[in-house]
Amino acid sequence: MLPPPLCLSSWTYHAPLYAGRLALADVPGAARALGFESVELQDLFLWPRGRRLRRWLARLGQLFSPAPPPRDYGAPALLALRAALLRSGVRLAAWDLDTDFSDRGWRAQPRVALAYAQLGLRAAWRLQAAVVRLTAGPPPRGAAPGSPASARHLDQLVPPLRHLARQAENLGLVLALENHADALAEPEALRALVLAVDRPNLGVCLDLGNFERGCELAGVRALAPYAVHAHAKCWEFDAAGRETRLDYPASLAALRGAGFRGTLSVEYEGDGDPNVGAMRARALIEAAWGEARG
Repeated sequence: MLPPPLCLSSWTYHAPLYAGRLALADVPGAARALGFESVELQDLFLWPRGRRLRRWLARLGQLFSPAPPPRDYGAPALLALRAALLRSGVRLAAWDLDTDFSDRGWRAQPRVALAYAQLGLRAAWRLQAAVVRLTAGPPPRGAAPGSPASARHLDQLVPPLRHLARQAENLGLVLALENHADALAEPEALRALVLAVDRPNLGVCLDLGNFERGCELAGVRALAPYAVHAHAKCWEFDAAGRETRLDYPASLAALRGAGFRGTLSVEYEGDGDPNVGAMRARALIEAAWGEARG
């Protein structure tokens, strides 16, 4: 089985992006310089740019946008991002939304989350993305995993997700729910939700490191059959180039055994130069996939 395609996540550059030393539109060029042919971009970093009047108008538009601020979904921002992708010759493998379908989220209105997701789908289509990553938002207050309150909350997510999946299918997009630190943190909850929605273009965005410490491999094995996209998270490496927290050969073997056909997104979260970290992570993944074939 051939190794899956790799892309570079903009989260790798979270420090310079937050500091304003880099813009989201700079990420495709940075990825191309490292030899990546595709990227994963978080709309979290889609901030107003340009002259003062342009930024002012963008912020005014945010008052009427369902997207959580400071995201700028105006036409100029999306056109600039599309131009950057074309200029660098880099494909958009995934467009990441931070959706929150709880009643505790931004503006505390799940219908706003649905409108934001629909806005994100249209943007992903314009940017020619392949996958749109979604999150669920926090569980109900005081609801323990597996409790009746938690189960009811997950049941309430089925109709909007099914609706979004139909819209995404019309746009040629795949939806991927991430195992995030929210209502879908438990692998069984995420698996059950995907099965309940029961749409062919909705699966799991499997983050190899987003599990309780010590339970990462078990989580990967549980969710690998449903994965349509994956985050290859790395923090630090030992002298042999191995990731110090995750068992990459075993994790990738689980993906391979499940017949994974998606893209592996390099998501370096460590300190130091993000370009160096991304290349070390890429080398680790390529070597670990070779071990997984054994």
